[in-house]
Amino acid sequence: MSNSNSDDDDGDASPLHSPWSPLEASFRHGLSLERLTRYRRERDRIAWAPAIGRYLYNIELARALHPAINWAEILLRNHLHRIIGDEYPPGNGRGYNRVESWLDANPPILLPPEQARVAQVIRDFDRRNAPARRESGQRAPVKVLTEGTLIAELSLGFWTRLMDGVYADWRDPRSPRFWPRLLYRAFPYCPAAQRTRKEIHGRYARIKELRNRAFHHECISHQLTLARYDEVLEAVHWIDARLADGLRQRERARFAAIHQGGPQPFVEWAVEQAARH
Repeated sequence: MSNSNSDDDDGDASPLHSPWSPLEASFRHGLSLERLTRYRRERDRIAWAPAIGRYLYNIELARALHPAINWAEILLRNHLHRIIGDEYPPGNGRGYNRVESWLDANPPILLPPEQARVAQVIRDFDRRNAPARRESGQRAPVKVLTEGTLIAELSLGFWTRLMDGVYADWRDPRSPRFWPRLLYRAFPYCPAAQRTRKEIHGRYARIKELRNRAFHHECISHQLTLARYDEVLEAVHWIDARLADGLRQRERARFAAIHQGGPQPFVEWAVEQAARH
């Protein structure tokens, strides 16, 4: 969006001649003009306080979304880990490279892209811990990379990828074949009509996209409907119905109140604050 304000570059304009109030100027420098412009509307004219209000509304939506996203991510990774681990127990000629886990099995269970991701997590763990040992003259105890740490360090994208069609390829007997064999065990509360690998993978891919936008402070208010929030809760329900019910009781009403209230209360607050300061 073009803007004719005289201080739209990064130079310091004199407060006496700037159309920005001190509050607006603080947000502008803290967020960057490019990010704040995404919340601007033509009807705002030269005022930026309404955009600030919409930005604050976006933050509140992301905060209200966090518990549901948190459970969707943690539950998926821990549950998939257990289910796949039960399918590929230790032994039968299979050992481990570094971590006693099917994630780091030798010969591998995972396909090359996921093997590479696990290897990168292990390298990152070693790199983080090497400086502490050097600085302590090798006296510090060696930190052990446990299976639990490895699970937690792998991203939601990694776990979502395990539901991709490449892990359901029955044409190659050397490929790890998780699906559809493990679908019922992995998602026992998913209705039969929806319990397909493609449907479940698509759901978690959308959750991953929403999670990444929210956690990286991007604008989600234009796409985050109550129905989409309920999709996240439903994905939790597919794995653990009791956890999903608890989230509905504790968190859904708070999210719905913020969503249905819309950005206007936040816009009004920002306009009032800008006028006072």
